[in-house]
Amino acid sequence: MKFFLATCCLVVLSIASWAQSRVVTGQVLGAQKDTIIGAIIKLKGTNVATTSDYDGMFSISVSDTIANPTLVVSYVGMKEKEIIVGTQSNVSVAMEDDSKLLDEVVVVGYGTMKKSDLTGSIASLKNEEIKQVQSGNVLDAIQGKAAGVDIATTSGETGKKPEVVIRGTRSITAGNDPLYIVDGVQYSNIQDINSNDILSMEVLKDASSTAIYGSRGSNGVIIVTTKKGAAGNLKVTFNSYAGVSSAFRYPLAMNGEEYARLKRAAFATNGITDDKTVFPNAEELSNLNEGISTDYVSKLLHKGTQQNYQVAISGGNEKMKTYFSLDYFKETGLLKNDNQRRYTGRLNIDYQVNKYFKAGTQTQITSYDQNKRTNPLGLAKKINPLTTPFDENGEIIVNPLSGKDINPLIDEQDFAAVNKVKTLRIFPTIYAEVTPLKGLSARTNFSVNWDNSNEGKYYNANSVEQGGLPSISSQSSDNKTNINWQGIINYTTTLKKDHSISLLGLSEYIQNKTEVFDAQGQDQLIKEQTYFNLGGNSRNIGINSYFKQSRLISFAGRANYSFKGRYLVAVTVRQDGASVLAEGKKWDFFPSLALGWRISDEKFMQFQKIFSTIKLRTSYGIAGNSQVDPYTSQSLLIRVPYAFDNVSAPGYALNPKIGNGNLTWEKSRTLDFGLDFGILKERITGSIVHYQTNTSDLLLPRVLPPSTGVESTIENIGKSKNTGWEFNLSSVNLQKKNLVWSTTVNFMRNREKVVELNGGLQFVNTGKSSTQNGFTVFDTDKPRYIVVGSPVNSFYDYEKIGIWQLDQQEELNAYNIANGTSLKPGDIRVKDQNGDGKITIDDRKVIGSTVPKFSAGINNEFKFFGFDLSFYIFARIGQTFSYNTSGTPTALTIYDPTGRENSLTGANYWTPENPTNDLPRPNSAVGAAATPFYSTINYRDGSFVKLRNITLGYTLSEGISKKLHISRMRIYVSAKNLSILYSKVKDYDPEMNGSLTFPTTRLIVGGINLEF
Repeated sequence: MKFFLATCCLVVLSIASWAQSRVVTGQVLGAQKDTIIGAIIKLKGTNVATTSDYDGMFSISVSDTIANPTLVVSYVGMKEKEIIVGTQSNVSVAMEDDSKLLDEVVVVGYGTMKKSDLTGSIASLKNEEIKQVQSGNVLDAIQGKAAGVDIATTSGETGKKPEVVIRGTRSITAGNDPLYIVDGVQYSNIQDINSNDILSMEVLKDASSTAIYGSRGSNGVIIVTTKKGAAGNLKVTFNSYAGVSSAFRYPLAMNGEEYARLKRAAFATNGITDDKTVFPNAEELSNLNEGISTDYVSKLLHKGTQQNYQVAISGGNEKMKTYFSLDYFKETGLLKNDNQRRYTGRLNIDYQVNKYFKAGTQTQITSYDQNKRTNPLGLAKKINPLTTPFDENGEIIVNPLSGKDINPLIDEQDFAAVNKVKTLRIFPTIYAEVTPLKGLSARTNFSVNWDNSNEGKYYNANSVEQGGLPSISSQSSDNKTNINWQGIINYTTTLKKDHSISLLGLSEYIQNKTEVFDAQGQDQLIKEQTYFNLGGNSRNIGINSYFKQSRLISFAGRANYSFKGRYLVAVTVRQDGASVLAEGKKWDFFPSLALGWRISDEKFMQFQKIFSTIKLRTSYGIAGNSQVDPYTSQSLLIRVPYAFDNVSAPGYALNPKIGNGNLTWEKSRTLDFGLDFGILKERITGSIVHYQTNTSDLLLPRVLPPSTGVESTIENIGKSKNTGWEFNLSSVNLQKKNLVWSTTVNFMRNREKVVELNGGLQFVNTGKSSTQNGFTVFDTDKPRYIVVGSPVNSFYDYEKIGIWQLDQQEELNAYNIANGTSLKPGDIRVKDQNGDGKITIDDRKVIGSTVPKFSAGINNEFKFFGFDLSFYIFARIGQTFSYNTSGTPTALTIYDPTGRENSLTGANYWTPENPTNDLPRPNSAVGAAATPFYSTINYRDGSFVKLRNITLGYTLSEGISKKLHISRMRIYVSAKNLSILYSKVKDYDPEMNGSLTFPTTRLIVGGINLEF
């Protein structure tokens, strides 16, 4: 009976509800009166929605309780339209093409331009795309989202900036970092800027778009435009997230049992099998027998945290518009005492004084408070695991087993190691702009970038850094001042409707000053004073200071011409004068020319409805590079102490790195071809680009003969070439009633190589070599060879083809006779490249390069009712890395054949019982440095496919938001570095590029976005 009554009530309520609603029908038409399929029709202020069918028809239920019911109609490539229904039962909706897609304003050098008028290669990212990846550095957010931009995060150290290369490595010495422009002026510290403050980012890649920046834009330009206030009601936003980080795919060292097996095998090679000889320390043997082992790596690595809080206020009227934000970012790393705090304030003001004159400022203040850590992981991987870090009283053991290695945990003790850095950067920019005539504007920008950094260090004798040597303390102050002034004149006009002309004239002055002061000493008497009492050091107290200054003066012009919006021409010229180059070589001229043709606007294209946009473009231009240290063209003196009759006297000598009086510009000539397209009314958009860059007069360090009395100089002695393809595609794959699925794909393939070295050289050794056991041994911790025909960052070494096996003894004997060596089964076998039966330095080859053969990214985004889900997959394929420990105070090999130091877990070394081809036989009498061809075991295929980011969010409906008295509220969870989908390397993140210092991190956060 109760069930029957409840059912009746539900029926009555349903009838009553139906009685209060009515059905509204209609049709959605395009600009050409064509029907629109799949348009979304939504009843404003509710979740009621539908889509148009094959004939553009729709029907939707409208409640009579809603006053002035309004339909909101949207479709990709068209302007959103609102239709007031009133009492109508049938409506017709005429949509208009959305000019935002075709005429979207894109920021270019010293101005803006409609996207449809672009002739250069520019990638543009808006605020929503940038905010998808939560990170303390905005560069993480654009990784893989701009074709041609290679961004790698090689370290998880707090405050570490990703490595950025645009369209490959051109230069060897002069640097390959792109130019960063923030609100029109140069700014080097992109990590200071919070992603929530950014309105858009543009990446300028080809010579046409970067030529206006002259020598500074030779490696590409990344333009950041921050948010500004808008006329209207005050708007307040609050953005925050917090999360936990952990080590992502980081290799461990052998445990005690694995280490013991390696050590026994190493001694067995020399006929020693007695454990008391293999393990001479009784405690070591006792720990082995009792199963006592310490995983120092795991003890050092902890969970990290990351949190960010940002509040922004914007608003204004027709006269003044203001944007103000405050940001607090805190990050703790995976190692204790590796952390940083960042405080940022931004104030953007635009004031329209009158009809002809306006002025304003974009000002940012950033303060860092950072604790840095000497990385102990190299030591943790090599120290004997058959030890204990603490005694029975819980006190740390400084040298476990009384060995040579200090305890890797020692720096976590009070006052063992202190490294504090405080940084303050103030970046004010002011501008004034006058528009005396229609289309004519004159603007001046002036900015000063004050960068002050103070670093204090103290390392106890018992610290990882000192390793038993006397304590050292130091303090340094680094003050940098960058002044940038620009005078810009713009004139835009249209002649007889068909001819559009835009002219720009520019003069610019840049000055960089650096002042450094530091002092240091040894044997601090009271460790608690750390670096605050340098006078308390008992010896080797010293001071040092230096000053550097450079200037750049530039004059530039740009002309853009458009005929019927269909035929486009852009001409840019710039002349730069750089103080860092030699006398008579300081000035040079950098022109560019670009052409564009909007084929889709031609009459013969009007009959088709597939392509809404087709544009061909090409450009050619010359860019210069002068990124060398000031005074590189001059020979400097250094102080050398002398003694006469046991009395010290000052003396001076030439700096070992002498100046070059002929130092000139490194030049890059780039030819670029591009095709931009839009399909199905911009539902699918994309571009295909091919480019070639030839760089000449490469700036390269040249090692000089010892007989000259100096060591090296910088010369223009080579040529390089970059050729590549870029492809990007954006599409709305599905657009239904409450479901939208969109995809963005980026692909880049770049081939770089050194074309020529002066003097006909085929390679240049920029590292060190030595002869051991009759073999030439090369330091391959980092790429040190410049090889003609290969990328700049290449590995040039012998090619390992395996390990000599027992059944190859006859072949091995012949090899030893031919080479005068005494290799045995278990030793590394390398390839005889020239087939002469001998292994010489001529048998080396390029093993690989840090440059990927191609990289790609794919981002998918789904919107379902109030939910949004996005995931981003990133791939770098074809690069090689070599394991190294750059930045650690202790040398580490991934495998120690002597067994005296630990190795990475899983090391598959050769023994008679395990005839592997991976690692050579352990030998207690022969260390890594003396093992023939040992460097060849370090190389790995660094290809990977990574699930870079995944984010799930929910936005409250408009009705609920109003009840909460907020404009918008979104909550989300996000994960970065969640998984590697493909890699040939186990237990390691190949994006680290061979480093074994600070591991990269997996970060999982939860956040909220609020608007009031």
